[in-house]
Amino acid sequence: MDFKEYSFDPDIRVCVYNVGDENLEYHKHTCISDITYCAAGRLILELPEINKSYVFHPGQIIQVPYDTVHRVSHFSKTEQHSRYVLVQIGKFSIEFIRDDSIVFGENKMDMQDKSLNYYIGENHENIKRIAASFKAQRPENLSDQEYADVLAALAAVCNKGIPQVHTNDVIMQQLKELESL
Repeated sequence: MDFKEYSFDPDIRVCVYNVGDENLEYHKHTCISDITYCAAGRLILELPEINKSYVFHPGQIIQVPYDTVHRVSHFSKTEQHSRYVLVQIGKFSIEFIRDDSIVFGENKMDMQDKSLNYYIGENHENIKRIAASFKAQRPENLSDQEYADVLAALAAVCNKGIPQVHTNDVIMQQLKELESL
């Protein structure tokens, strides 16, 4: 797994993950939600607390509620790697969950072409400023494709993010509603 992290604001982190067969451990954040933009390949979001997994594709975004155990992994039989851009808004915290009893079966929901709401609070201007910073000063350790993916992710989060604070119940409800679509 290749991971690159950038903080242009004390309360906003932007990370790029290149993932293959390896997985980040299950974890949760006590103060922030993850806004995950699929940039390449296919990804799977696993939520063991509700025994659901969601497969998402390039250009799709899923927001994971804070204080929710989860992990995002590569999910493809035809491609060797996937990439995602993670935007986190708020005070960073992470707690890894080392629980060997977490096992996932075939309870997977493919999002196909569906889109979900995601919430950025009052951070529209901050995210625009961060995108402008990336454009003005490209980090040297990003490949051309990673750089394009970060810019696309920030544009999507900024342009389509709902300018209100989310509640975990709202995000969990929309994930559960995917099954009825």
